Amino acid sequence: MAPLKRVPLRLVLIVPFVLEVMAAVGVTAYFVYRSGQEAINDLANRLVSEISDRVETSLENHLTALVQITNDNAEALRLGFLNQNNPLAIQRYFSHQLTSAEESRTSINAIMFINEQKRLLAVEKLSHSQKLIASQTATATLQVNPSLRTTPIEPSPFRQSLKKIYQDGLEESDFWYDLARQAENGMWQLTPIAIEADSPSLVAIYWKPVYDSANLLRGVTGTAVDLSKIGRYLETLQISQTGIAFVVEQDGTLVATSTGETLLFEKQNQLGASPVSNSLLMDSSQGRLLATRSVNPATKYAARFLIDRFGCFDQITQKQLFSFDVNGNHYFLQVSPLKIPENLNWVVVVVIPESDFADQIDRNHDTMILLSGAAMLAAIALGLATSQLIAKPILRLSRASRDLMLGKLDVPINETTRIEELAIMAHSFNEMTEQLMQSFDQVKLALQESKEKYTTVFRTSPDPIIVSTLPDGKILEVNNSFLRLSGYSQEEVINRTTIELGLWDRLDEREEFLQLVQKVGRVYNQEVSAHTQYGTKLTVLLSSEVIELEGQKCLLTVAKDITERKQLEEALKQSKVKLQDVLNSITSSVCCFWVDLEGRIEYDYLSPSHYTLFGFLPEELLANPHLWQSRVYPADRHKTFGIFPEQFVEGTFETEYRYYHTQGKLRWISDSLTFHWDSLTNRWRVTSVAVHISDRKQLENALRESETNLSNILNSAAAAICYLHLDQAGNVHPKYFSQGVETVFGYPPDVLLKNYSLWQNRVHQDDWHSVIEPCLTKISDQRSISIEYRYHHPNSGLRWILADVISQWDSRRNCWLITIVEFDITARKETEAALRLSEERFRIAFDTAAIGMNIASLSGQLLKVNPAFCQMLRYSEAELLQMMYQDITHPDDLEIDRAINLQLFTGEVSHIDFEKRFIRKDGQIIWALLSLALVHDPQQKPLYLIAQIQDITARKYLEELIP
Repeated sequence: MAPLKRVPLRLVLIVPFVLEVMAAVGVTAYFVYRSGQEAINDLANRLVSEISDRVETSLENHLTALVQITNDNAEALRLGFLNQNNPLAIQRYFSHQLTSAEESRTSINAIMFINEQKRLLAVEKLSHSQKLIASQTATATLQVNPSLRTTPIEPSPFRQSLKKIYQDGLEESDFWYDLARQAENGMWQLTPIAIEADSPSLVAIYWKPVYDSANLLRGVTGTAVDLSKIGRYLETLQISQTGIAFVVEQDGTLVATSTGETLLFEKQNQLGASPVSNSLLMDSSQGRLLATRSVNPATKYAARFLIDRFGCFDQITQKQLFSFDVNGNHYFLQVSPLKIPENLNWVVVVVIPESDFADQIDRNHDTMILLSGAAMLAAIALGLATSQLIAKPILRLSRASRDLMLGKLDVPINETTRIEELAIMAHSFNEMTEQLMQSFDQVKLALQESKEKYTTVFRTSPDPIIVSTLPDGKILEVNNSFLRLSGYSQEEVINRTTIELGLWDRLDEREEFLQLVQKVGRVYNQEVSAHTQYGTKLTVLLSSEVIELEGQKCLLTVAKDITERKQLEEALKQSKVKLQDVLNSITSSVCCFWVDLEGRIEYDYLSPSHYTLFGFLPEELLANPHLWQSRVYPADRHKTFGIFPEQFVEGTFETEYRYYHTQGKLRWISDSLTFHWDSLTNRWRVTSVAVHISDRKQLENALRESETNLSNILNSAAAAICYLHLDQAGNVHPKYFSQGVETVFGYPPDVLLKNYSLWQNRVHQDDWHSVIEPCLTKISDQRSISIEYRYHHPNSGLRWILADVISQWDSRRNCWLITIVEFDITARKETEAALRLSEERFRIAFDTAAIGMNIASLSGQLLKVNPAFCQMLRYSEAELLQMMYQDITHPDDLEIDRAINLQLFTGEVSHIDFEKRFIRKDGQIIWALLSLALVHDPQQKPLYLIAQIQDITARKYLEELIP
């Protein structure tokens, strides 16, 4: 790379200074110019808006008053306040309205009423403020009522115009009158009338139909205003030097303007005139001036601009501000549609040229440019002198800095200079040099100590720590804890990856872990599965963070072995599930409760079978803890607990008592009680396991009764032969036991006859309820019953007993005669259990295997698959069981499958390992290592194929990457 061209310090100091001054002057000039333009725009827009608002307000006030007077007159005539047949009263009322309008400075020229007989009543306001009340018929001349005038007046041009217009109109055509009659909401009429002699003016008349109280049309009433007054009002507005304001109709004809130009022309002069179709002109010799043909340039340009923008004036629906340019002149324009009074759609336009404001600003611009040039020349001269003064000391600092870079810390610089800041800088530089010399030694010492501390913590940490590179994952350093956990030596792991060492149990977990680390920079306590060098599976928590060592991104990982904790958690979880299953399935009632020294009971747990045994719901006992005690048979209450807590002792004891069920039946209960004193709560914790033994009590009596009879007959039999009596109350009376009972049950016959409960207590508790009691309930069937149950032999542990029970009803004794032949089938059961255990081990290994496993028929139909195989191929178990092996095998590997199966079927090999490709559900190809074996029956006939499949796609991928 070519070295940069060096520039002298003086040039560096002066050039930026000059450029800054020039930029500042230029920016200042630009912003001054822009601020002037913005000030013009703001002032013009505000002035235009103010003038437009004033014009709108004035027009709305005058025209709304016009509409209000007409509406009031129509309402007064309808309600009968004015008698339509009394012209004198109407004229006086109209005269009063003109006077009131004059006092309120409302411009009204005339008020009129025309009835259905075409009679006109009109009151006119003259220029000299006198009033005239006149009446005329459709054919008569204008008549003046002298009783309402105080000064003789001559016939005015306005009255002559009224006479001509309305007389001709009523005689020749009823067109305008019919329109007025039909306009229920009122109608505007614009017509030229000679207010002064030889001076026609545009007059606006608001008409409204008049009805009587019966809603019958009686005529029309109207109020007229001279629109030239609006023009004179616009002329009085102080807009600007050449600003204008005008009012225009939707068809583009002018209504009023501040320019004072004539708005009406004789039709023979077609220049600028336009017949107006919506104004209902009664004088066909007059024409209206279009705004686009105004002699005033601003009016003409503004009208053309609005037509070009909107197409026509009736498209202007809201107040808007515009600006436009014509012939190099810039104009500001505001257009406002006049929404009231009713049915009158005029547009108010205000136009102001920009030139009215810009002359003084232009002169200020020239002055500013001259001053800016002078300031820039002065700044350049001052910059040259200042740069010389600053550059010399800075050059000394530059040379000293170069010496400092070269390690020459003992060479101070001269602090003599006229600039205080540079002197301070030179002094600070000297002090900094001294401090650097001191700090350098301190940093070296601190760095050495920090390195030693880190090394000690790293080596002695009880948790495994790994430092590896990103992204290839090569291990740079490990501590002793990692070596102890993994089983590798230091030399075996350095510069190798965790994949090469086989530490990851699942490579997809590694990919997810690395993606998360690279995304957020750190991961804490991520649970993953791992393997040691010897294949031991571990569960660890990984915490990693991206660090930088010598310019290279690395990953610092700390692992915590939680394998034992996970095993304990899983064992505890399974234990809880099993315990709950047992509690839900047994018929015994399990109850846990607290008893204080005063005998108060507080229930902690009640099993679901408690309700079946005692008849009380858990919530009933929780509400009244002593409810259960009230149902114990009175003579047996001394056998129960909770009555005398002072008699409790640590340990377990058995008791039997009678209990009245909520259904009213008396039943025997066998209760196993465990007492434990809790010193923290100063209470007894009692656990009760209660069993319904009423049936057993009955069987005991029956067995004792039949024991003697059976003993004489079957005393020599190898099996245990028992003879019992079972009465109608369900009591068992043993009568006979053969000598075989000593072998089967471990007690001599005479001992069992004396204490039959020895056998009963040694019957497995679960089997008593699930086997023995159901058997007793079937005695009435009088048929042979075979049962199997478990028995705790006093000498040889838990034994399996097969009992064949035969019952017969003895009507003389009024009881059941029961003969039982019992055999010890423990050896057979152990053989069956061993077989089931073997099958269960295979099922568990099959279902929980980390690798895929399946069983297939000889034709390739999948018969059984484990979850790992489903996960590997992304199919559900149901989907795979509907498929053949050929459906999921890569087409190129089908021939290999057939050759391997042939070797297995012919007996050439008993099992074989090979690699093949599978097709996942999503279409992806995966590589797998298969261990395939053929299973035979005892006659060596092939039954099915069993396969173990391990996903080796990642290994294949690495083999392709690493040749």
